[in-house]
Amino acid sequence: MSEWTSVNAEVPPGTKQGLILFLVMVNDLIPITCNQWKYVDDVTISEIFPRHNDSLIQSDLDYITSWADANYMRLNPKKCKELRLCYFREPPILSPLIIGGTPL
Repeated sequence: MSEWTSVNAEVPPGTKQGLILFLVMVNDLIPITCNQWKYVDDVTISEIFPRHNDSLIQSDLDYITSWADANYMRLNPKKCKELRLCYFREPPILSPLIIGGTPL
């Protein structure tokens, strides 16, 4: 039996092992209010809200950002995308989503 030691290394991108290790890392990431999908090296969240309600997705983004910081991971806001679909004649006015002080 050996003692624990910290490993300060990254997994090379594009390896099969990297995908498995990423899924192990994000396994405990649980959404607060939104739907969530985890696939390979990506996490997607979505939200459906009725006409006169407020969006809660920013609170989930804040949670994911703090979770990533606590797990020594960095989010890259430049690679994060936002897709809004609205079927109303007058779409609601929503504030931009923000990750780490950077609007999407």
